[in-house]
Amino acid sequence: MHNPLQRALDWLVGEPLAAPRGLPDFGEKPQDAGVKTSFLAPEKEALIASEALVPGARLVLLEGRPVAYVLERARRRSIGLSLSPQGLRVRAPIGVSLAQVEAVLQDKAHWILRKQVEVQARQTERNAARQTWCDGAPLPLLGDAVALDCDRRASVGARRVPVWLAAPGGCPPTAGLAATLETARAHGERARLCVGLPPEVEPARLQAVVQRWLQQQARLHFTERLAHFAPQLGVRPTRLALSNAATRWGSASADGSIRLHWRLIQLRPALIDYVVVHELSHLRHMDHSPRFWAVVASVLPEHRALRAELRRQAVVMED
Repeated sequence: MHNPLQRALDWLVGEPLAAPRGLPDFGEKPQDAGVKTSFLAPEKEALIASEALVPGARLVLLEGRPVAYVLERARRRSIGLSLSPQGLRVRAPIGVSLAQVEAVLQDKAHWILRKQVEVQARQTERNAARQTWCDGAPLPLLGDAVALDCDRRASVGARRVPVWLAAPGGCPPTAGLAATLETARAHGERARLCVGLPPEVEPARLQAVVQRWLQQQARLHFTERLAHFAPQLGVRPTRLALSNAATRWGSASADGSIRLHWRLIQLRPALIDYVVVHELSHLRHMDHSPRFWAVVASVLPEHRALRAELRRQAVVMED
C-alpha cells in the first residue's frame, strides 16, 4: 500500500496541475523543448510533466507550491529577484551555481509567495481602474469623478473639438477645475466633461481628445503648484515637462528640470502636491537621505501618509 507521499506524487503525475491561486498560469506544454528544469528535492520530478511553463522557465517548489521563474545571468555581485504580472525573474552572477540560486529562492520563499499575491491583487486593481472610453463613462479628475458627456452640437463651427468641465448651477466656464468640482458636489451631482463629439464616437478618438485636454490641465495645475512651493523650498526649477513613464510619477534633474506624470491630474490635489514637493526637494538633495526628507517635511509634515496613499493609487499610468 502506498504511503501518503507516494499517493500524492502518483496523483501529481497522473493529473494536470492547475496553477495555484495567486500565481501566474503559464501556457506552454511541459514537453516543449525550451523548458529547462532543476531540482532541489526529488518531489519536483512529479511536477515536470504537469506544470505549464513559459519558454525557458525553470520550476522550483517553494513551501510546497510550484513556482516558475526565469533565470538571467548578468555581471553583478548578488542575486536579485523581481516580481511582475509576467512572473518571477531572477538575475544572478555568471559564476553562481543553479543550486545556489535555488537556495536563495528557498530562503526567500515566504517573501516570494506573498509578493506574488500582492502583484496579482495590484494587477486586478489596475484592470478595474482602466478607463472606459464612451459617452457617460466616469473619468477620474483631481480625486473626484466626472462623467464624459459627448455632444456633437458643441463642435459646430469649431476648428478643434471643444472640451470643457461643466457643473450644475451655472458655474462659469472660467472657473478652475477645483471650483467646478466643488460646485457639482454642493449640488449633490457629478460634474460633466463635455466633449464636442457624437455619443457613438470611436473610443480611440474620444480617448485622444480627452487625454489631450487632461495634459493641458495638468501643465496648468503643475505650473501653479511649482510656483507655489519653489520659493518655500528655496529652489528654482528651470523647466517643466510632462511624463508618460510606466512606473514613476515624477523625476528631477540637477539642471533644475522637473518631469511630472500627466496622469497626476487625476489624483486628489494633496497627492499632486506631494509629488511636486518631492521633486523640488531633489533640487536641494539628489538622493533620499535624511537631509532630503527633512526638506520635504519642512513644507509637508504629513508626507509619509501621502506617500503611502500614493502607492495605493489604482490609476493606470500607461494606456
